[in-house]
Amino acid sequence: MTSGTTIDGICTAIELAVPMVARLTEAFGLPGPGPHVVEAARDKYKTREALERHGLPRTTHFLISCEDDIEPAGDFVGYPAVMKPVSGAASLGVKKVNSHEELLAVYRETQQLLSELVVSSGALERKNEHSDPDAVAAAGRISTVVILEEYLDGQEVDVDVVLSPGLGCTFAVVTDNAPTKEPYFSETWGVIPSALPRDRCDQLVDLAVSSVKALGFDSGVFHVEAKYTSRGPRLIEVNARMGGGPVHLCITLVMVLSSA
Repeated sequence: MTSGTTIDGICTAIELAVPMVARLTEAFGLPGPGPHVVEAARDKYKTREALERHGLPRTTHFLISCEDDIEPAGDFVGYPAVMKPVSGAASLGVKKVNSHEELLAVYRETQQLLSELVVSSGALERKNEHSDPDAVAAAGRISTVVILEEYLDGQEVDVDVVLSPGLGCTFAVVTDNAPTKEPYFSETWGVIPSALPRDRCDQLVDLAVSSVKALGFDSGVFHVEAKYTSRGPRLIEVNARMGGGPVHLCITLVMVLSSA
């Protein structure tokens, strides 16, 4: 660091860098969430447990650490269900499971995929012929534990939120996601702002903000994924960063046009 230079803060828009940023801000005494808070957001099982402790709407789930957990997981969650790594990224390893007969095969498919992941230019991807030759194998660096969750019906949305210290939620916008391509839930397109009724959007924002706070955050930028189901709003996951892809650009364009 240049003599006399001070650091006011550190931030990132890259999912895999969020834990490192949390450790750096703690080490330098800068504003930001602690590493344990970020770890809880990065771990889908810990996120579910935090929501339950705070009385927020729950989603039936079961942690799978090995093949011995397969049968009890299926019996507990039921079908259809969704299997996903507890700490993945970019929906890699996420797949719908329609029956008990599929469950073991999907688990093994997921484990195979996790063994083939690499970190390339800060992003997690499955190794292929186009991968950066300097990509680093992710095996041994990411968890192979997965979670089985109930399949949620209804409209999928993104809720982008800004929390400010002492002020609470200072910005929130809901984006409708088009139906994803199952069984891997690949994203297709979105509409911003949401076409859902205002009261449903308000409920989704309330769930997003409450979920972020339940994890221990009091400030920051968050990209929250959720669904408005037949039972009301339900959380999919909390990302402790700005939304990826075109999310930032789309929000900026819409906000500029709506205020013009």
